[in-house]
Amino acid sequence: MATRYSSGKLRIAGATAAGVAVLVILAFVVQQIQLMGLRSQWAGMAPKVKQLQALQDQIRKYRPWYDETFRGLTLMKQVTGAFPDTGVVSAKTLEIRDLSAVTCTGVARDQGELLNMFDRLSTSSGVYDFHGGPLRGKLPNIQFTFTFNWNEGNKNAN
Repeated sequence: MATRYSSGKLRIAGATAAGVAVLVILAFVVQQIQLMGLRSQWAGMAPKVKQLQALQDQIRKYRPWYDETFRGLTLMKQVTGAFPDTGVVSAKTLEIRDLSAVTCTGVARDQGELLNMFDRLSTSSGVYDFHGGPLRGKLPNIQFTFTFNWNEGNKNAN
């Protein structure tokens, strides 16, 4: 039987198939060796990576505290710039949420100056959705409230 099926073509085909199988197995062995080397490298650097990830998490957590654009101060400057220098209109509270939503309460001794301040502030750069609240009291102590949204650099943004 061996002599019957052991022709030259069949031996060449068998040798070729065996050679291809050996090459495929060899490729897998090389790949496994590379993976073992990479795993050992990863095991060596894993503690440093974990430490760096913890530092990045802290940076992300505290990044708003180190904002160098000073958005809050810029916003307060915008608001105080609208108030008259004479002191006839003064703020009691200024609440800023998420560096964009602003609510302010205060007292005015002159209704005309108060309305002028509302106009200056409502047309200021970055101020949109301005709402002057109800005025309470009588002269010389008119209590006021206003709210607006602020978007730095955009005038009348929607």
